This record gives sequence, structure tokens and C-alpha cells, in this order.
Amino acid sequence: MNLARDLSKANQIDDGTVLLARSGNAYDRKGWSKLYGQANRQPALFDRCLAVPASELPFALEVILKPGSWVAVLVHAPDLASSYPFPFGYITADPKIVDNYKRSIAELAAKAEGTGAVLWTKPDEDAHRALNSIDAALDINVADAD
Repeated sequence: MNLARDLSKANQIDDGTVLLARSGNAYDRKGWSKLYGQANRQPALFDRCLAVPASELPFALEVILKPGSWVAVLVHAPDLASSYPFPFGYITADPKIVDNYKRSIAELAAKAEGTGAVLWTKPDEDAHRALNSIDAALDINVADAD
């Protein structure tokens, strides 16, 4: 079972899933594309990917948000015995908490470098349409500023 692909398929009615990838340079962007983007005949794990400034997020933080519904927050800490990352965190549907995370993620997404920060899109869209979808989902309305 692939969680990212399953979430993407389950959320098609909500316009799919987006990976906000920490990226400080072209090497980071290439790495995200290699790990999660389309490879040969295998589709991308996320419908879209938007590169956001690497300095804006702690490296060990993972946030999974379905706007207006729920948020899961994980911190990956090294296991003392094996040094492998061990995720721990919570998931909530509390509307106030979900809205606070949505607002924080919207602020982060708004710092992306416009269409140049779109690493990949759905097959039937361009970078402008991808940004419009992300903006609409997060209620930030900055895509037209590009």
C-alpha cells in the first residue's frame, strides 16, 4: 500500500494532493522530482509539487492537511537504538486547529517563487493552473501575482 498514491486517488474529487517540498536549490528540486515525481511508466506519488523555501520548515516536520477536514502532524526523531527516524505526532479534525495549520501552510505556499516553483503538475494542466488550484484550496489567492 502506498499512502501518498492512495490519498491522491481518494482526493481526486477535491482536486488531488500536493507535496510542498523544502527546496533551497536546483539540486534539492531534482531530488524531490526523482523521489516522488513521475518515473518511466510509474505516475508521480503526488498530483502536484510546489517547492517552498527550505529555511521555512524544520527538517524533521511533516504535515498532512486536508483543508477544512483534518490535519496530521508528525515529527521524525531518530530512534536511539537504530538511528532510524521514528515518526510521532497526532491527527485531529478540530476545526480551529485544522484552520490554523491551513493558514500556516498557506503562508508558506505564498512564499514559493511563482510558477518556477512548480516542480510537476497533473498531466492535463500547466504550472499556472496548478498554482490556481493550490491557491483555491488554501484560500491564499496569489497565483495571479506571478
